[in-house]
Amino acid sequence: MGLNIELKYNLPDPTLAPRVVELLKMTGMLDQCVVTSLNYEALRQAKEIEPRLVTGMIVTKVLGDPTRLGVDFLSVNVAEVNRRLIRRARQQALAVHVWTVNDAATFERMVDHGVTVVITDRPIELASLRRSRTSLSAPTLIALRLRRLLVH
Repeated sequence: MGLNIELKYNLPDPTLAPRVVELLKMTGMLDQCVVTSLNYEALRQAKEIEPRLVTGMIVTKVLGDPTRLGVDFLSVNVAEVNRRLIRRARQQALAVHVWTVNDAATFERMVDHGVTVVITDRPIELASLRRSRTSLSAPTLIALRLRRLLVH
């Protein structure tokens, strides 16, 4: 199973990205993980430390052209996905991961748009839809979104 590790910054921490990269290298997980963040500088720093690391910018709102950020993929809020964004991403050889897709109609629309990865809370339901569409369109990977509940 691959992991999508999100670098979250509630406070500035210039050591977070380097520590995550080092941990991935130490554990031999570099090729099994992607690192995402809302913080572009953190992704740039991680990529500079380890160029083989696959990085993705989390896009909650599309302003300008996020396909020119120098990351490997875009992780886009489902409300912001459209054919134009997908076309631009393909022109830059970027994958597009979309979150959070939990219903059949939205899943169908995202597959029709050509997204690469669909992130969902309902993988069993969407996997069934994916199997029924395999012969009709390019396969789309379905990723389960796991939420860690913090108890304070």
